[in-house]
Amino acid sequence: MTLHKKSPGCNPGDSNDRDIVQTTCKADNSSRQASLPFGRSVAETSKQAYRDTRPLAKGRKALLQEALREAGDDGLTRAELAETLHLPIQTVCGLVWSMVRAGVLVERGTRPTKSGSSAKIVRLSDREVD
Repeated sequence: MTLHKKSPGCNPGDSNDRDIVQTTCKADNSSRQASLPFGRSVAETSKQAYRDTRPLAKGRKALLQEALREAGDDGLTRAELAETLHLPIQTVCGLVWSMVRAGVLVERGTRPTKSGSSAKIVRLSDREVD
């Protein structure tokens, strides 16, 4: 899949980020926004913010795994993880989603939240990765 549109005189730059492509114009050596699927683009500041926060995610994933180890078979909901780790729920949801996709975590069962709705319980999978 091509993630950029070629402009005359411009070539894709180096990128280690899967969905982020920077184009540099040879004519004036200027950076341009990268085009992504569905017509979206990413500004250079957004790409830099992503690169800057990647190391934090690794540490947060380790904290999340430790909290789930301590919870044992009971597991924790995303809201409980956010409260335990003192992280925003959005951060916890993103971490959990990526770790479920990687097979590190599983969602099994539900339990009522403080508001009375039902929340999925997250647990470590059998193929936990350190």
